[in-house]
Amino acid sequence: GGNLVSVTNEHYGPAAQVLSPYVPLSMHDGFESARSRVKGHKEILVVGLGSPHVVHRVELDFTFFVNNNPRSVQVYGRTAKDDSDWVELVKETNVKAYAGNWKAFNIAYPEELCELKLVAIPDGGVNRVKAFSYYNAHGTKRKHDEL
Repeated sequence: GGNLVSVTNEHYGPAAQVLSPYVPLSMHDGFESARSRVKGHKEILVVGLGSPHVVHRVELDFTFFVNNNPRSVQVYGRTAKDDSDWVELVKETNVKAYAGNWKAFNIAYPEELCELKLVAIPDGGVNRVKAFSYYNAHGTKRKHDEL
């Protein structure tokens, strides 16, 4: 399990819902920010992982965000819970075509991560953020786990 570390905007509902293990029920069941027309605007959601893991896949669920999912997203990871630098895991990727759907990103970063940062550009919503790992904190292989 994880926790919500920080979020820049919770205009339409509690962003902590992105971590729910249940199927989303509505647009208000997830992270959705207020609209911005300011050039270069971004919304940021930071999720702490329950324990350090080598993340191999991140899924974003836009089920109820048919017209108001982000134009694009970026995903970053941090190897320590202090002020270490963020590592880019997913370059800016257009996700507008995945409105009402979900998008999975395969991650090829070999180190254990403690936090993930989702950047929504310029704004918009996501129902769920899921991270998956094949390895535990001791490096032993295990089944495909949702973190």
